[in-house]
Amino acid sequence: MKPKVSVLMAAYNVEPFIPEAVEAILAQRGIPFELLIGDDASSDGTWSRIRRYTMDPRVRAWRFRVRRGSSSVWNRLIRRAQGTYLSICDADDRILPGNLQTLSRVLDRAPGVGVVCAGWEYMDVRGRRLRRWRRVPPVNKTWDLIRREWTHGGSMFRRKVIQQVGGYRERLLHADAPDLFLRLSEVTQFSTLPGKAYYRYRLHPYPAGLKAWRRRLVAIAIREAIIRRYGYKVSW
Repeated sequence: MKPKVSVLMAAYNVEPFIPEAVEAILAQRGIPFELLIGDDASSDGTWSRIRRYTMDPRVRAWRFRVRRGSSSVWNRLIRRAQGTYLSICDADDRILPGNLQTLSRVLDRAPGVGVVCAGWEYMDVRGRRLRRWRRVPPVNKTWDLIRREWTHGGSMFRRKVIQQVGGYRERLLHADAPDLFLRLSEVTQFSTLPGKAYYRYRLHPYPAGLKAWRRRLVAIAIREAIIRRYGYKVSW
């Protein structure tokens, strides 16, 4: 049976976490799907962990020799995907039960919607669920410029709309997901599921320098979106 959803996973040095991520996807029910995994030249045992799951006919995996970043991996996987819809799961996170079936139903019922996002919750590095969780805000004209409260992982996209905008822009590494959402919002409608969480995001301690660099790249993506949409020459 042809998969309706292609779940894409970019992996780099996530040996302790990837079994949990993969098994949560394979436990999804009620919809035909495939899982595509790209190992971005990991130097630990990530690839050995991935290979164990390739016996499952739903899993296809590739090991890339040169590390190019997650956006490059996602672009490669998009080209190999067979599903009408795409779902992203980071290799250290967890898709929660019902995610694929529930989000795909939204796209089935709303042909004009190209992206559906749901609420998410957090876990610590050990995988312990935290009390914090986020609800996706309502969509309006400038929601993505002011309040980017969605998670890249756990959302679902029509493959054709991601192809329409040309996939991920690889030069904006660490801000490739916010940039993708900004460009998608210019060509398609978004839908949100503000109720229960359907994705669990693992919190890691990140160096301050990396956070600052990511904020700068996100600012560049927003500046370019403002110029595209309104013609304003933003100077930051």
